[in-house]
Amino acid sequence: MAVFLLAAVMISGCVGSKIPSEQILRIAPRQAAAMQANSTGDGTLGTSHRFGGPLILMENFESFPALDRSAVMMARGNVLTPSTRWYWEGAPASIATVSIASSLQANREYTLVWPARNRQEHQAVLTGRVERFEVREHESEMVISLRMALWTERGKVLLLTRSVDVHEPLSTMTPQAIADAASKGMASAAQSVGEWLKTEGLQAIAVQH
Repeated sequence: MAVFLLAAVMISGCVGSKIPSEQILRIAPRQAAAMQANSTGDGTLGTSHRFGGPLILMENFESFPALDRSAVMMARGNVLTPSTRWYWEGAPASIATVSIASSLQANREYTLVWPARNRQEHQAVLTGRVERFEVREHESEMVISLRMALWTERGKVLLLTRSVDVHEPLSTMTPQAIADAASKGMASAAQSVGEWLKTEGLQAIAVQH
């Protein structure tokens, strides 16, 4: 009889307890909207005015299979655990693609086209892979790692590669703090990619032409 009473108490406790709801974290780089409006004239992502310099096609980013999900990855040491409460708006590769494209389309030293149109005449192709997009719990930081590659037209010859690593501190371990840190981290990563493309990237393209 006591066993049945205990089971009834446990069941009633589970039914009465509030189940934590899922929370969606949005990546919103501070300068993305302003830069995109300046680059396209109307703020529409995926369009681009023809600026000076070479025309560069940007392909959608890839990621390791384990990162191809929207759950926020919590890291302790070398162990990653997907959160069951916190989720990004999309997979990290999609987030990085949109963030980087919206930033690079503002540069007037070249014309970046995204989504890529393979039949369009171009001088180079930009690709990227997300290798880390995680919350380091013990270190209280958001870590973003990208591996960029610049190719000749149609991806025939590899010109350059560049690794971008960003460590953004977390004020607290809350979803808002994580979203803020990720937003700052993506903005910083986009700036690094842009500076690399304007300097080493344009020089490598010029040598090929």
